[in-house]
Amino acid sequence: MLPIRPMAEAAAHALTASRDTIVIDLAGTTTAQEALVRIGRVLKGADSPLIAGRSLDAFQDVVSDWMLENIHHRRHVTLIHAEALRRIDKALLPEIAACLDEARALAIRHSPDAMAVKDNIVIRIFA
Repeated sequence: MLPIRPMAEAAAHALTASRDTIVIDLAGTTTAQEALVRIGRVLKGADSPLIAGRSLDAFQDVVSDWMLENIHHRRHVTLIHAEALRRIDKALLPEIAACLDEARALAIRHSPDAMAVKDNIVIRIFA
């Protein structure tokens, strides 16, 4: 399971978006659907469909496609203001974290050089 860190710790990390650093700001998110769409728009595989945010399974598929496409590159994915998800539903943040973690694990398992890529995608969540 991915650790959920306090938002106060985010200042210690470089949170500027770049080619290798993806920052997804969840501040102001008011529904589960909006959260899934906001993350899914950014972490979407090239051939993945746009998601409507109604299904964690569809979200998992889209994010898994992105992870598979990017596992051979160094990427930092950071979710900030994830406490918004707790206000929507206490279970939502752990569910999304589990989806991201499983998608990363799947990409590692499907890579022919799993040991070489296991640390390529780093996911950080600040709530």
